[in-house]
Order: sequence, then C-alpha cells, then structure tokens
Amino acid sequence: MLAVLAEINLIAYHQDACAEIEGNEDIGDAMRLLHETNSPDDFTRLMYYLDRQIKSDRCFIVPMGKISSDEDGDKFKPLTVYNPKVNHTFMTVFTNFYEFNKAAREKGLQLKCTTSPIKNLLETCVQVNAQVQSGDAPANMGLVINPRSDEVFYLTAEMIELVLEVVNSEDDEFSADETSTDEISADETSTDEFSAEKSQAYKNLVERAKNQYPVYDLKVKPSDADKQKTRDFADKFNDKQKFWDALKAKGLTWTQTSNDNTTDMWAKNALSKAIACGFDPNDAVALFAPTVDGVNICDEINLYTYWQGFGYAKKTPKIKYLLVAQDWGNFFDAGADSFKDTVAKMNAGENIFPAVGGDPTSVNLVKLFEILGRDITQPCEDVFFTNFCLGYRLGNNGGGMTKKLMMRDAELFRELCEILEPENILCLGKITSECVYETLTGEKFAKASGDGTYNDFLDNRPQIVLQYGANSELTSNFYPLAHCGGMGTAMRPLDKQREDWLKIADEIPLDAPTEWWWKKNPAEGEELAENTRLAVAVAGSLNELDGQKSWNDFLAALSSCSKAGGYVLVPVYSAGKTFQPDDFQFSFMENLDGEKVLEIFATRADIAAVRSVSSGKAKVLIVEMREFFKKFLDGDVPCKEMLLNIC
Repeated sequence: MLAVLAEINLIAYHQDACAEIEGNEDIGDAMRLLHETNSPDDFTRLMYYLDRQIKSDRCFIVPMGKISSDEDGDKFKPLTVYNPKVNHTFMTVFTNFYEFNKAAREKGLQLKCTTSPIKNLLETCVQVNAQVQSGDAPANMGLVINPRSDEVFYLTAEMIELVLEVVNSEDDEFSADETSTDEISADETSTDEFSAEKSQAYKNLVERAKNQYPVYDLKVKPSDADKQKTRDFADKFNDKQKFWDALKAKGLTWTQTSNDNTTDMWAKNALSKAIACGFDPNDAVALFAPTVDGVNICDEINLYTYWQGFGYAKKTPKIKYLLVAQDWGNFFDAGADSFKDTVAKMNAGENIFPAVGGDPTSVNLVKLFEILGRDITQPCEDVFFTNFCLGYRLGNNGGGMTKKLMMRDAELFRELCEILEPENILCLGKITSECVYETLTGEKFAKASGDGTYNDFLDNRPQIVLQYGANSELTSNFYPLAHCGGMGTAMRPLDKQREDWLKIADEIPLDAPTEWWWKKNPAEGEELAENTRLAVAVAGSLNELDGQKSWNDFLAALSSCSKAGGYVLVPVYSAGKTFQPDDFQFSFMENLDGEKVLEIFATRADIAAVRSVSSGKAKVLIVEMREFFKKFLDGDVPCKEMLLNIC
C-alpha cells in the first residue's frame, strides 16, 4: 500500500493559483443537499457535479502528512484512514481551502497540502482496486470528501467506477438547465476583485451563523422538562428578590408587578419559555437569533454588518478595516423596531442605508473613523463591521457578557477572517481584543499585552501583526482599542482614544487619493508618507532658537517633497452633496491684516489633530504639491498666503 501511496504522491501536483479549485462549491452544496434530503435525485445530482468538475479539470486538495526525514529532506504521503467494515482505505480530500483549514485546526495538525486533478485521484483508486482483485493490495481504496464536516461524503470503489463510467461516456445525465443551484448573477461579478469562492464561502458561513443560536418565540409552550429545569433553577434562591436579581443579571428583564407572588410566577414562566427556546440558565446572559415572527432576519454574518459590509457576497471587495465589537445588544425590545424595518427593506433589495444611531458608540465611531479617512455615515466598500458574539440579548443592552460566551462563536469568526483577509482588524474593548487575538493565534492575549492594565497597554502598544490560517499564510495588523461607548469613554476618555486612532493612522499606509481637484487619477500617493519630514521641519521652525537654521531646514524639506512628487492635504467644504470642483469652499483663517489664509496640512495626523474635517459635508483633498503651488502662484486659489500644519 505504501508503494501505491507513493504513486499517488507522484500524480499529485501543486497549483500555485489554485484556480482549478474554484467551482467545487457546487460539489459541497450537492453534498449538503443530499444530507438534508437523502433522496435518489440529489444523489444523482451530486454525481453530476462530480462529473462536471472532472471534465473541467478541477482539483481536490490533498493533505500531506510527514512520514520521515532524512538528509534528502522530509517525505510526505497523503492522509488515509482504514475502515474495516467495508475493507476500504479512504484517502482524505477537500473541495476547498476553508474545509481543509478547518479540519487541520480541529485535528491540531500542521499539514502540508497539494492539489491533484479529481480524475487522476479516481483513476489511481481504480488502479489500486485492480491490485486488490489480483491479490497484490490488501484493501480497496476510495476517497472521503470534506471529512470532519456535516457534509462528509465517501466515494467507495463501486461509486468511483460509476463516476468514471459517466465521465468517460459521451452523454451527460443532466443538462445545465436542470440544476437547481443558486447561480451568481451578472451584477455580482461587476468588479475585478470578485471571487466566486469567497462569495460562496461567505454565504455558507452566514447560513451556519443563522443556526448558531435558538429562535426566541414567546408562543413556545414550555415542556414538563423545561418547567422542572425552571423550578430547579428557582429553588436555588429562596429569597424572591435574589431570584429576580439573578434573572436581571442574565438580561431577562420582564416588567415587575406590585404583587411579589405574581412577579415570581411571571419570572418563572418567562424563564421557562426562554429555556424552551434553547436558553441555558447557567449562561451569563440570554442570547438568541435575531428573529421577527419566528424568522431569522439577518442575511449577513451579523446585524452590525448592515452598517458597513452589507452585500459583501455580491462583490467580495478587499477589506481594509474590519471593526470588531462585542455583541449587538437587545434586539427584542421596541427600541429596535425601526432598525428591523430597515433590515427588512435592505434584504428586499431597497437601496437604503441604516440611519446612524444617536448612541455614544455610533456617534464616536463616526468621529474616530474620520481619522482613518472614512465617512461611515455612508457605505464604505473597504470597511466591514461585525460583533464577535453573534447572539442577541433579550434584556439589558450591556453588562454580564463573559469571555466564555463570546468564544462560542470563535470558529465562525476565524472563518470570517479567512474569507475577508482584512488588512487591519480594529477591536473595541479589552474582552473583544482578547477573543480576537486568541482565536486567530491560539495564544493568550496576556503575552501581547504584558502584565499592566489595559490602559497602560494602549499607551505603549507595539505594532502587532497576526498570522493565521492553516499554514499561517494570512496576516492582518491587529489594533486593540478601548470601547468608544459610554462605559468605555469613562475608562479611557475620548481624547485619549483619538490619540490611539491617530497612532493607527500613522502606522497604516495612506490610501490612494479618492477625491481630486485638478488632476484625475494621478499616482498612488505613497509620497504623502515622505511628508513626515516636512511636518518635523515645520515643528522645528516653530521651536528652534536658531530661526534661520530651522527656516532653511523647512525650505529644504519643502523643496525635497515637492520635487519627489509629494502631496498636501487640503480641507474643503461643499454646499452640495457631490463634491464637484465648482462646489468647493476652502477652509480659511485670517491673518493679522484680516486677509484670508488657506489651511493646508502635510500629514493626516496633523489635520486630524486640529479639527474634524470630515464631519458633515467636509472632505480632505490630496493634491500634488507642485500642481497645487502652481495654481496658487497663478492666482487660482483665492488667498494670498497658505498656513501649513496649523496647531
């Protein structure tokens, strides 16, 4: 058998781009459907998809385990498992990298992998099975597809022969129009970055997230067992008020009446209904799916995603900023009704955007994201919001959440990151930062944060790059932050939090310019990073005692940046909504003579330190220095002086 496995190893080869794997999600969907229905028609459909992928020269992912090491290097073989009941040795294969990565993590293995055409693998199994018939091999060989998943499927020797018989025939058993899969529409492939594999993986993840928490429906009648669980829980508290306080601590806040006995019975009845819906009374808070009339209305990974990230599966854009908060809060009170209506309309295809809430967290987030050059009062294609915890509370909006409860969704969050591949992960709050760090690295956050307080860590935060994925092939910049809500700003004032975000802005490469004044689609604008020298020179000219020397340093830096194609940041305002050049109004100050002085800045940190220039109808234009100065000298700018880095 080892000789046969070595032969398989020779047949398998690695595809750099692995484009041959895209499309295998059809196989995964058919496997899942077969598990749900167990119908002959769906079994035939699965065979059809295997046939179609084989004829398209698609590949399976084959995990490779190390068998030995010598002076010539490590030697690997495909992973196999023997099933004595059917006398088969099954070789492990996967339809996509997400399934492979998940299995590797669950098994705790460091695996290499290769890809091999599906047809080659099937034909090799046939060769082995022929050797079994002749007595030269001990057991038949088959394939086990996507093991350690709910849709695992075994291709036995008999099935392999059936598949190859169909593949080698001239007629297909199905025509394309007979397949009832969800095809991706033309508008979902409108960008160059669109990935069908990521789109399907995200859709699958959303479906799993929908089943992560129970549906809460007050119409559910508690069973006798549920009632007994409620009595057992209530019997722990002889004091009625203590029992009621315990319910409130779990977020199960129902209106108390004046009658203690009525209150106690109502609380017990409500708790028993919650238990019947799936709530565990040992949990710190009651968490359920976001349901209206018994239907889960969230068609994204999280309701927070309706603010930023909505419709990711249609375009799969590159995500620059992934914001991770703790949990969404109470979905079931009347205060969320307007948002529920918005979600329903967005799900129905209406082109609307959720109104930004007036709560402190939302208001402050808008201000903080301005530092990164993002106006999150509008959809930002490269920004994605989610909560780490995907459950929704019944009672209080805050308090009571535990790390244990949050980590229930760790696997889903890890897979979300592997799909999005965010450039930067921004975490609101200590517990969220811990969960994100430990989920993606497998290490305790204490190793990153040290032994001091969280505030001390934020004051001295190093740059942290997370490596994750089955082979640590993915990287994201990791930014732990304070929560910007009421309690978070009480622990770390908003001014200090602004400093934290300014530090991020300094560490992240600046964006390619998005708004241009005189020049359309110029260079990418990395030269703006060189402007830090200019900013230092400006500071020196204000602080140095030797005025002439500092002035000369400033002129040298200004000349150098201008010759290098550097840029300046120009705050502008618009009377309209489109920010067309004709609508621009510059930001002026007055000098001692009452003349207009134009404000310009060298770096984003400087402009953010002075004022919130992106609030309301304000923008920051990134303009090439030489072009800007030329327009200034030509009189196109309505002022006589420019003031650089006012502070």
